[in-house]
Amino acid sequence: MENSKTKTVEILNSLVEVNNDRIQGYETAIREAKDSQLKVEFSLFIVTSKRCVMELCDEIKRLGGSPIGLNKTSGKFFKLWMDLEKTISENLNRALLDSCVFREDIAIGNYDDWLIDDVKNEVDERHNMMIRTQRTELCREREKLKALRELICSS
Repeated sequence: MENSKTKTVEILNSLVEVNNDRIQGYETAIREAKDSQLKVEFSLFIVTSKRCVMELCDEIKRLGGSPIGLNKTSGKFFKLWMDLEKTISENLNRALLDSCVFREDIAIGNYDDWLIDDVKNEVDERHNMMIRTQRTELCREREKLKALRELICSS
């Protein structure tokens, strides 16, 4: 595989890990949540990340690379998600949503890291657009979390 394809595969695989972390994090959040509305939203966020993983893996294969395992996590980001259980306090929903928003910021930050000018030049426009589109979806879901936090915590 030529150098630019190798770099693109590396970038896409790192985003597979970000989404795998996100999936496992929301599975943890579903177990912790008591509110059925939150469980439904968290399930939808898992669907988004599974779709992102599928798109990323398809592109990695198309480039001749090997996608990392579907359940492979980076460890450090997954640990942040797992610390979710430790953040639970008197106001379960507030703590859960605060933790999820914080972790969404981390996931989006990982996408941002790959969109900086130096790296942007490493991937072609098609992959750059895919990364931007997925980042936009994660941002939409983070905003939905913030709105849910306001709605649930103000009542």
